[in-house]
This record gives sequence, C-alpha cells and structure tokens, in this order.
Amino acid sequence: MDSFVFVDTWIMSCRVLKRGVEEFIMNKAVQVAKGNNYTTGIGEYLRTPKNNMVSNIYVTMGFEKKSNTTFVLDVETFVPHKNHIKEM
Repeated sequence: MDSFVFVDTWIMSCRVLKRGVEEFIMNKAVQVAKGNNYTTGIGEYLRTPKNNMVSNIYVTMGFEKKSNTTFVLDVETFVPHKNHIKEM
C-alpha cells in the first residue's frame, strides 16, 4: 500500500515566486518525504481570486493532474529541480 504525504497549505509571497524558492521548497519537501518512506505526494489547488498566478504550480513541479483540484507526485521518480538556493 502506498503511503502519501498531503500538501495541506502552501503559502508564498508573490515577491519570491519565479526566483527559485518554489523549486527549493519542492526539492526539500520530497527529500523529507523520501526520508520518511512516503511514496506519493498529493497536492490540492483551490482557486481563489488571488492565487491564479500559481494555478500551474503542481504541474510545473512534476505532479500529474488527476482532476481540476488534485495533483499527484511519484516521490520515488521525482527529479530535483535546479535552483540557486542553498540550504544552510
């Protein structure tokens, strides 16, 4: 049976979007998921008047769209995204 981790809430300032922060966060989240033996990531996008800018964030991060609101990621085959941010 697959074990999954669910992205309940993902909040980011519009000032950091498209600067590599979302890639860094996703890489780290998948690293933590793998370290805790999760095999699947599930994300949910609920459209609001202010979040259209990130309507494709899950697809961009490698998730497969399952419905208008649900996205699924295979943690095992995830390829980390390139970015310039380094963890300290």
